[in-house]
Amino acid sequence: MLPSWIAAFADLCGIFSFIFSIVIWNSTNKNKKQISLYKSNQKEIIIILKGHRESLIKDGLNSLYIRSNLRTELYAILQNYSSLLSPFDKSIIYITIFSLNYKNDIDIESLCNKLDYIIARFQKKEMTAI
Repeated sequence: MLPSWIAAFADLCGIFSFIFSIVIWNSTNKNKKQISLYKSNQKEIIIILKGHRESLIKDGLNSLYIRSNLRTELYAILQNYSSLLSPFDKSIIYITIFSLNYKNDIDIESLCNKLDYIIARFQKKEMTAI
């Protein structure tokens, strides 16, 4: 016969395991939804980011409209695909957003370099969760 504290410990482990499996199942389901959303919007995101990059190259950052639209698109990427992006990808996006807030201190070539990285990241065939 086992001591009662071992049985209680085993019961608690079983309850914890059940709750943990539900949490894991929920996050996996969320990732599947994000992957399907990503696959359906992938080409549109690439086209939008390339258009913004072209506008930056041609017009610079003199237009508040360009900077605002680019920030909005980058925020949407973070909101919709956060669990699919690596911490490095997220940091590049945050740095790009932060640099768009300061019109006078922006190096256009550096900003285009960051956008090139983000575009290349979204041109991957399939993104997986970390």
